[in-house]
Amino acid sequence: MELMERVKEQTEGLGVEIKEIEAVTHIDLQSKTRVVTTDEDKYSAKSVIIATGREPIKLSIETESNHVHYCAICDGSLYKDKHVLVVGGGNSGVGDTLYLLGQGVGRITLVEQMDCLLASQKEQDRLICCQNVKVMTCTEVVDIGTRDEQHSVTLKNTENGETKVIDVCGIFVYIGQKPKTDLFQGVLEMDKDGYIIADENMATNVEGVFVAGDVRQKKIRQLTTAINDGTIAAFSAAEYIWST
Repeated sequence: MELMERVKEQTEGLGVEIKEIEAVTHIDLQSKTRVVTTDEDKYSAKSVIIATGREPIKLSIETESNHVHYCAICDGSLYKDKHVLVVGGGNSGVGDTLYLLGQGVGRITLVEQMDCLLASQKEQDRLICCQNVKVMTCTEVVDIGTRDEQHSVTLKNTENGETKVIDVCGIFVYIGQKPKTDLFQGVLEMDKDGYIIADENMATNVEGVFVAGDVRQKKIRQLTTAINDGTIAAFSAAEYIWST
């Protein structure tokens, strides 16, 4: 968050106007002048950089609860001294479990559908040292009931079919990510998973449209690789504008 604020301050210091909390409802990338329509306004430009990133895959269980979360940094502080459930044993699930403990969460139950955790061994070793974390593999969430601030979560063992119910105050879900590319379907070339395909200059199949960050098809998705993409995309977009 600190890095984000510093980048924002630097960007605004360069005279860039930032419009926050505007949802893009439609985008025309194929006209010579691109038009981006939001719920607040319309914007026209010669070039567009797509940097919509990824979003968490939602838990496929209907619930009216407001206590199902996908970001420990955003919501973890709400559960100091309380019991929470973490769904997913990959790097994100295990890493955010450790973060939640650091925020003062009292007790954590972590469930993973596979028969082992998928996080790096280093993260697993750190988790093993935590006495107030219970890990359950071969386990999936099949129902969530709400009662005041408590949630009765039904867990099912995927090997023997047995179920058990635990009470928690909050649920944090880490079962994967998907690219936010619905607006560009049928216009930008994508791979089978929906990531936008671009060349080394971050150029897409549509002239004047570039891409950067986690939404792009690539092997490594980290903060550093996203910044690299953004730098290249910005220079490529500027070069395109100067040449047209």
